[in-house]
Amino acid sequence: MNINHIINTDMKNFDFSKIDFTDLRTQKGVLLVIIDELEKKQDIRFEELNGILHLIDSIQDYAVDVLGVPEMHVFDLDVEENREASTPEENFARECANSIFDFLCESDGFHQDDEVPSIFIEEMMTNKMHEAVIKSNIREQILEDLKQTPDAFQRNGNGNLIYDADMREDYEGLVTDYIRKQFARKQEEDI
Repeated sequence: MNINHIINTDMKNFDFSKIDFTDLRTQKGVLLVIIDELEKKQDIRFEELNGILHLIDSIQDYAVDVLGVPEMHVFDLDVEENREASTPEENFARECANSIFDFLCESDGFHQDDEVPSIFIEEMMTNKMHEAVIKSNIREQILEDLKQTPDAFQRNGNGNLIYDADMREDYEGLVTDYIRKQFARKQEEDI
């Protein structure tokens, strides 16, 4: 039997939502250090560990390319200590993404869609991996919108950005699109 067929079949059935990609990124970093040390000592075992490294690479690529997990959660794009550093705009976008996501989770109307069963929507909204992806998508879009049209956002008397409840409607479509894409992907895999 062809190994690619086995891998492709098993990948369809594997539950990637249980992987903490941030932890996997950190573990990959540790593995790279170990491989480097073994290679310096000319220990042949470093070649065996390269196979595990390639497996992790494949999982990470699949997470980003197929599942839509943001690269920042999967790959180490920033220095770890700078990852949490943020600007007022980033803080605003993060807080808004959390508020919008929480509102949608509690909204009965959001869980009704002609294209996607409500049980699937509920599963997506309660899944930690998809929650992180959805919030990240909203946050990134808010940041992009802030760059393009900064005057479209409300500000308080001090000029600080403030959350506007109407923003929910502006970004709800992102969440709906993401869920519909995940549902379509699942339908294709089930065929």
